Amino acid sequence: MTPRARFQDGLQPPVNLHSGLQDKFFNLVDNRAYHAGEYVHRRGKEKERISRRLLLPLALLFFLPWLDFPKFDALEGEQMASVNAKLLLGWMEEAEAMNWLRREYRGDNPFNEATARELWQEYQARVAALPPRACVPPACIAGRKHNEQYEENCFLAKFSKDPTIVRVVKLDDPGKLVIHQLVIVLPKSEGYLPAMQDERKRVRTCLGRGLNFTGVHPQARRDGNRLIKPVPHAEFVVTSVGRQDFALRELNRHISVKEYNGRMLLAAGYHRVYISMYRKVPEDTVLPLFAAVETDADGFFSVASKLPFKRDLVLGPRPPLLSDFFDETLCIRLPLRKCRVEIYVDTVTRQWDRSWLDSE
Repeated sequence: MTPRARFQDGLQPPVNLHSGLQDKFFNLVDNRAYHAGEYVHRRGKEKERISRRLLLPLALLFFLPWLDFPKFDALEGEQMASVNAKLLLGWMEEAEAMNWLRREYRGDNPFNEATARELWQEYQARVAALPPRACVPPACIAGRKHNEQYEENCFLAKFSKDPTIVRVVKLDDPGKLVIHQLVIVLPKSEGYLPAMQDERKRVRTCLGRGLNFTGVHPQARRDGNRLIKPVPHAEFVVTSVGRQDFALRELNRHISVKEYNGRMLLAAGYHRVYISMYRKVPEDTVLPLFAAVETDADGFFSVASKLPFKRDLVLGPRPPLLSDFFDETLCIRLPLRKCRVEIYVDTVTRQWDRSWLDSE
């Protein structure tokens, strides 16, 4: 029944409506009713098309339980989070190289024992073929700009009671530094790029100003005899242990170097120093690097060193240099497992260590 017919069947237009306006009223009602009908018709067709599109996915969902697909367990490792890194395999001892290649590598073609050892030995041979290195340290620049002198004075005032801090140096070419850390995680290093390319921010970033953790560590959780808590990075040490928790102290965040037998060793701050050498084009000037010269308080160079292999490596005839990370014949770039770090304490022995877990 049309709207006009319904009105003729007993429904009336608004009272006191002029006869000429009544026709307009009926026409308006008829027109809206027609468009409403068209809308319902179009919506019905659309719903019909949508329902047809859904038939195939619904059918697949129905039959999937009966379909037999092969299981690719190996793909699970490839789907884990990864980060690009640079490694100096040729200077690593076998255990370290095998750990990176066999356990931490997250590329498409995993290494087996034979292929990992073959790659390591290939880079070892390249290092062995190098001529002996003079290892002349970077030159120390005497001049300071006003802001550089200010940042240096603030740093020395902060560590005035620390006997391990000798002085601050301004180095012209960090690529000449001898190194003991043989892996650079590229995303971590690239995060420092804006600050390290800014003349004013570079000094304070080198000297660790503003880099300290300012948050609050969570309460330790217990797992058997262990107390465990996550930390934002690995540069924390345990200072005291209680029954239900333990306290942490963040290590110094400045770039540090050590001098020994005419050589200068990069002790800490590797990711900042690496990115400080970044240039968009070869003609770009690398800005000077600021670092704190420290004593060998941890005994790295001593006979009783906790890292005798690394000690002998940096004192040998062909030690690795920071510039080797930019030499494609000596450095390899690989995707490695992305990690987060936790510190745990054994409540029985009171010993602590770090755990490297898959990043979520």
